[in-house]
Amino acid sequence: LEFYRGTRARRGVTGEGVARAFIRLVNRNRRRYGGYLVHLGILFVVFGVAGSWNYRREATASLRRGEIMGIGGYELTFRDTFSRGIRNADQFGAVVDVRRGGRNLGPLYPARNFYPPPQEPSTEVDIRSTLAEDLYLIFLEFDPRTGIALFKAFVNPLVSWIWIGGIVVILGAHFAVLPDRRRERAWQTAESVLPDRPDRPGRRPIPATAAVEGEGGG
Repeated sequence: LEFYRGTRARRGVTGEGVARAFIRLVNRNRRRYGGYLVHLGILFVVFGVAGSWNYRREATASLRRGEIMGIGGYELTFRDTFSRGIRNADQFGAVVDVRRGGRNLGPLYPARNFYPPPQEPSTEVDIRSTLAEDLYLIFLEFDPRTGIALFKAFVNPLVSWIWIGGIVVILGAHFAVLPDRRRERAWQTAESVLPDRPDRPGRRPIPATAAVEGEGGG
């Protein structure tokens, strides 16, 4: 709201376009508007943390190929398994199709990585992220005798807003501390035209005795 009011007021005075008026307004008040951005970013972070903690959902399911698990309005269908070699490890994972509201959202590929001994296997989570929420899918285990795979899924709302808020905070803080080149040039110009004074930085005051001797010698 403050950005809108300031831009509108400047346009009324200068007749500039919206973009030019906004840019010049912000450049003339960097600390002020940088501070606004920092506060806005903090609000985004708080909003995201509150949503992700209070509305988080999770589900665990054992599925055969073609079976479906549901969570948060999503339908997750276990299609098949896959294996491949990656980065000094053997990866074994699952192909899981994601649908919501009758719309196909594409597959996820959660997996487990098996390293040479003595290293322990690691889990590779696959994520579908939007501004509204993140869907996390974990492939826990697979029994080749029965063809049953164990999955764990999480839906965390508003997680993306935590990252967006952090970026806005950093940008706002950086913008607020940027030097104003126009003011620096004005200060340098003023310094160049000021008469030499003993109390100016970089000037050594003349001792009183030296001044008296100089007058006496004249």
